[in-house]
Amino acid sequence: MKTPLIHTHDLSFAFGTFGVLDKINLSVPEGSIFGFLGPNGAGKTTTIKILLGLLQTSRGKVFIFNQDISHNALPVLARTGAMVETPTVYPHLSGKENVDIVRILRNLPHERTREVLKRVGLWNDAKRPAGQYSTGMKQRLSLAVAILGNPDLLILDEPMNGLDPSGIIEIREFLKEINGNSGTTILLSSHILGEIEKLSTHIGIIDKGGLKFQGTMGELHEVLQESRIISIRTNDCPKALGILKDLYRIPEANDGCIKVMVRDDADIAAAAKMLIAKGVDVYQISDQKSGLEELFIQILRK
Repeated sequence: MKTPLIHTHDLSFAFGTFGVLDKINLSVPEGSIFGFLGPNGAGKTTTIKILLGLLQTSRGKVFIFNQDISHNALPVLARTGAMVETPTVYPHLSGKENVDIVRILRNLPHERTREVLKRVGLWNDAKRPAGQYSTGMKQRLSLAVAILGNPDLLILDEPMNGLDPSGIIEIREFLKEINGNSGTTILLSSHILGEIEKLSTHIGIIDKGGLKFQGTMGELHEVLQESRIISIRTNDCPKALGILKDLYRIPEANDGCIKVMVRDDADIAAAAKMLIAKGVDVYQISDQKSGLEELFIQILRK
């Protein structure tokens, strides 16, 4: 099992008397791409701000690189790149100048500005005022600043916001590249579940301030054993639906095909036998794994 690069112990936070986080024990493996999911207001951004030292915990501890950030924030942040909420840019400065400000503060070589702007696809627009950038371009500019110091850890809050489909693909492939080539650990939150599913090695789901699940997609399937779905193609879908609907959950039915939630192979055999016994021709049964969106909804309903 990989060593956790981020580990929190009973992390709790409140705004006055309003509780936001309750005993969060987050564990982000080193070298992973960790997708951090939850509905709006679940506590994702608050957690990220605490990890970055932007908010102080009400209770609990945060360890990054095996260091308690309440005592060692500067050495931890020196190895961390981040992008939180809405991109912050100096609109009157060019994209290049926005990056240069941080590069100079971090005492990095001059050519590093060109490198990061090229990597996020902004070099051709580097001299334009950042105030003229689209939302997606501002996202990419913030990402350029985040990777400026070749960080060991990237923490990204909604990095796909404002990007068109081609931009989303570019950022996805870019994050995979730096994770694969440099071993950079990436924690990212996003509401685009399909992208998280394509990108992440691990998933964390938070709701109402509590951590509902963390682990791999395979482990999420195991936790939700009832989420196994089969597709049954028949000659008479309405009749098949009438036979099975009282015994199985049926999330979808259309002309010629129904999807049925089962627990195991015995359930599949029983459903097939029942249909055949009632005179329904079964043409095909195929096993379908639930996608992240379906699993996410099931976790929130538990």
